[in-house]
Amino acid sequence: MSMRESTYLELRAKLAILDGKIQRDRAAERAAAIERIRKLMREYAVSPDEVVTRRRGRPPVSPRYRNPATGQTWTGWGKRPDRLDGKDSREFRVARST
Repeated sequence: MSMRESTYLELRAKLAILDGKIQRDRAAERAAAIERIRKLMREYAVSPDEVVTRRRGRPPVSPRYRNPATGQTWTGWGKRPDRLDGKDSREFRVARST
Protein backbone atom coordinates (compact mmCIF):
# COMPACT_ATOMS: atom_id res chain seq x y z
CA MET A 1 0.00 0.00 0.00
CA SER A 2 1.98 2.90 -1.26
CA MET A 3 0.53 6.37 -0.94
CA ARG A 4 1.68 8.99 -3.39
CA GLU A 5 3.42 11.80 -1.59
CA SER A 6 2.28 15.32 -2.35
CA THR A 7 4.71 17.64 -4.03
CA TYR A 8 5.85 20.86 -2.46
CA LEU A 9 3.62 22.95 -4.72
CA GLU A 10 0.59 20.76 -3.97
CA LEU A 11 1.19 21.12 -0.26
CA ARG A 12 1.53 24.91 -0.60
CA ALA A 13 -1.80 25.04 -2.46
CA LYS A 14 -3.48 22.98 0.28
CA LEU A 15 -1.94 25.27 2.90
CA ALA A 16 -3.32 28.36 1.15
CA ILE A 17 -6.81 26.81 1.12
CA LEU A 18 -6.53 25.93 4.83
CA ASP A 19 -5.21 29.41 5.73
CA GLY A 20 -8.22 30.96 4.03
CA LYS A 21 -10.61 28.65 5.87
CA ILE A 22 -8.86 29.37 9.18
CA GLN A 23 -9.20 33.14 8.65
CA ARG A 24 -12.90 32.89 7.72
CA ASP A 25 -13.73 30.57 10.64
CA ARG A 26 -11.78 32.71 13.11
CA ALA A 27 -13.57 35.86 11.92
CA ALA A 28 -16.97 34.19 12.33
CA GLU A 29 -16.16 32.83 15.80
CA ARG A 30 -14.67 36.16 16.86
CA ALA A 31 -17.82 38.02 15.77
CA ALA A 32 -19.96 35.57 17.74
CA ALA A 33 -17.74 35.96 20.80
CA ILE A 34 -17.97 39.76 20.61
CA GLU A 35 -21.75 39.57 20.40
CA ARG A 36 -21.86 37.25 23.47
CA ILE A 37 -19.63 39.68 25.38
CA ARG A 38 -21.81 42.66 24.41
CA LYS A 39 -24.94 40.79 25.48
CA LEU A 40 -23.45 39.99 28.89
CA MET A 41 -22.26 43.58 29.30
CA ARG A 42 -25.78 44.87 28.60
CA GLU A 43 -27.35 42.26 30.87
CA TYR A 44 -25.11 43.13 33.81
CA ALA A 45 -24.72 46.86 33.01
CA VAL A 46 -20.94 46.56 32.65
CA SER A 47 -19.18 49.52 31.05
CA PRO A 48 -16.08 49.10 28.85
CA ASP A 49 -14.03 51.04 31.42
CA GLU A 50 -14.79 48.35 33.99
CA VAL A 51 -13.43 45.68 31.69
CA VAL A 52 -10.41 47.40 30.18
CA THR A 53 -8.20 49.66 32.20
CA ARG A 54 -6.06 52.03 30.22
CA ARG A 55 -2.72 52.60 31.80
CA ARG A 56 -0.89 55.56 30.42
CA GLY A 57 2.66 56.38 31.33
CA ARG A 58 4.31 55.38 34.53
CA PRO A 59 2.38 54.76 37.72
CA PRO A 60 2.39 57.63 40.22
CA VAL A 61 5.41 57.53 42.51
CA SER A 62 5.97 59.37 45.76
CA PRO A 63 8.85 61.87 45.75
CA ARG A 64 12.10 60.50 47.14
CA TYR A 65 14.05 63.75 47.25
CA ARG A 66 13.07 67.30 48.29
CA ASN A 67 14.90 70.59 48.03
CA PRO A 68 14.32 72.20 51.46
CA ALA A 69 14.89 75.70 50.10
CA THR A 70 12.32 75.56 47.30
CA GLY A 71 10.20 72.52 48.13
CA GLN A 72 10.86 71.04 44.68
CA THR A 73 10.74 67.25 44.63
CA TRP A 74 12.21 64.49 42.49
CA THR A 75 11.05 60.87 42.35
CA GLY A 76 14.45 59.49 41.44
CA TRP A 77 13.24 58.73 37.91
CA GLY A 78 14.43 60.62 34.89
CA LYS A 79 17.21 63.14 34.63
CA ARG A 80 18.93 64.01 37.89
CA PRO A 81 18.11 67.62 38.86
CA ASP A 82 20.92 70.14 38.43
CA ARG A 83 20.51 71.19 42.07
CA LEU A 84 21.91 67.79 43.10
CA ASP A 85 25.06 68.03 40.96
CA GLY A 86 28.14 67.58 43.12
CA LYS A 87 26.03 66.89 46.20
CA ASP A 88 25.19 63.73 48.08
CA SER A 89 21.55 63.06 47.20
CA ARG A 90 21.05 61.27 50.53
CA GLU A 91 21.02 64.71 52.17
CA PHE A 92 17.79 65.49 50.32
CA ARG A 93 16.08 62.15 50.91
CA VAL A 94 12.42 62.42 51.96
CA ALA A 95 11.58 60.56 55.15
CA ARG A 96 9.13 57.75 54.37
CA SER A 97 6.15 57.29 56.61
CA THR A 98 5.13 53.74 57.45
